[in-house]
Amino acid sequence: MEATIVATLAAVALFLLLANIARSLARRGWRRELRRAVVRERNRNRFGVLRTRLMAQSRDGVIDVKSPIFRSMYSGLTVLMREPHEYAKAALAIMTLPERPPLEQPSRVTRAEAELALEFSDALDRLCRDFSRAYRFLQNARKRLRDFGTAANATPAPA
Repeated sequence: MEATIVATLAAVALFLLLANIARSLARRGWRRELRRAVVRERNRNRFGVLRTRLMAQSRDGVIDVKSPIFRSMYSGLTVLMREPHEYAKAALAIMTLPERPPLEQPSRVTRAEAELALEFSDALDRLCRDFSRAYRFLQNARKRLRDFGTAANATPAPA
């Protein structure tokens, strides 16, 4: 009789242990998905804010709607904001080289276009940091090498 009780208690303890392990694994997956959703929405918001500023500046006449920079940024921002899972499509829209204007009509980049392009590149940098381990590794390695170089080249303070 005692052997049956011990076996039953051992089976119940084993069942509870396995249930606890399964619950913690399921919870970890849920947390990972939640974290990914938060990062995705944060990036969508970044690109949405930039797209809104781009449209406001084009509405106010600060940026020309027919400029190649506007077209490239608008299409890239729209894809990134609306379809955060389609980064390859967004990269193609961003990286397409604008048509080269004729030589008699050189295109000039306005200050507003340059500022938006810099903010856009910063948002793309943060996107790559969020989603690419290789990119984060390379950025950290570059920073360490730069810090190492400045520390090695630094002259010691006079004593």
